Amino acid sequence: MFRKDHTVLGFVPAVVVLLGTVLPGCTGSIGAISASPDSGSSSGGRSGAAGTSGGGDAWGGCGVWGGGGPGGCAGMWGGGGAGASGTGSASGSGSGTGSAGSGVGPLPPVVLDPGRTVIRRLNRTEYNFTVRDLLGTTSTPANAFPADELAEGFDTVGEHLAFSLLHAEQMETSATALIDELFALPAGDARRGKVLTCALSAGAEGTCARQILTSFTRRAYRRPATPQELTALMALVDKIRVGGTYTDGLKAALTAVLLSPHFFFKEETSVGFASTAAKPLNAFEIATRLSYFLWSTMPDDALAASANGGTLATSGTELTAQIGRMLAD
Repeated sequence: MFRKDHTVLGFVPAVVVLLGTVLPGCTGSIGAISASPDSGSSSGGRSGAAGTSGGGDAWGGCGVWGGGGPGGCAGMWGGGGAGASGTGSASGSGSGTGSAGSGVGPLPPVVLDPGRTVIRRLNRTEYNFTVRDLLGTTSTPANAFPADELAEGFDTVGEHLAFSLLHAEQMETSATALIDELFALPAGDARRGKVLTCALSAGAEGTCARQILTSFTRRAYRRPATPQELTALMALVDKIRVGGTYTDGLKAALTAVLLSPHFFFKEETSVGFASTAAKPLNAFEIATRLSYFLWSTMPDDALAASANGGTLATSGTELTAQIGRMLAD
């Protein structure tokens, strides 16, 4: 640490004097002149007996970086020059050979680890926006959820978006209220028609229920549901309707979709949980990342259609076009 009254220009001469003191045969600093009754004056470099840089020519007899000068000074980095002796007025030139510097060659290529991803839970903002676009609701049920933990000022860091029993309780309350609100809408309401795409007519209830669930899970899960997932939901419809109606069964199944981890987690599991290999995202995962990054909500119909066609993951042109459209929205 330097004191505040030290400046760079004031510090350099001090270093030079120090070097002139400790180097053999060097007696001065930049511009220093040494005089002796026996030998007269000797000068090297600009005007001093010893220089701080160069060989025995530019700054003096002793070179810090180059070769040594006539005074027998060895350069700190170069080779030493031959010493010269004499009486009276003596002047001489010494030459030293500096060693060539060696540089570090190019580093070998390193295989980069893409790291790992975690299954990210929808934060409160994302949940509210998602149910708005999924169901057309104006309510904000996630405001009652536990507050999201911030990491470096962000509430979207997956490692910090914990899931607790209180989350589960509040999500169950939210899902039940949202589906009740949907079925309370009058026939012909656009919000109702976006989810309930057909009527549970006598004799065709099962077909209609499967159609509704296929469409709803495709949007809620942000990917097509598997046959096994649809079969499990239809089994729930059948179980509930035994003691009630198809409407009761359908309400229970739609509520179950909103309580599924496939809804409130943004999953990326196309190679399975057991695999540790790096893999590219599929089209549905890309669409989900894009949508929540730019909009904080689920993919819209256009982005979902692009993902369904597969071109979002294979065509740079399609990906660029979708990003441009989303940014302009």
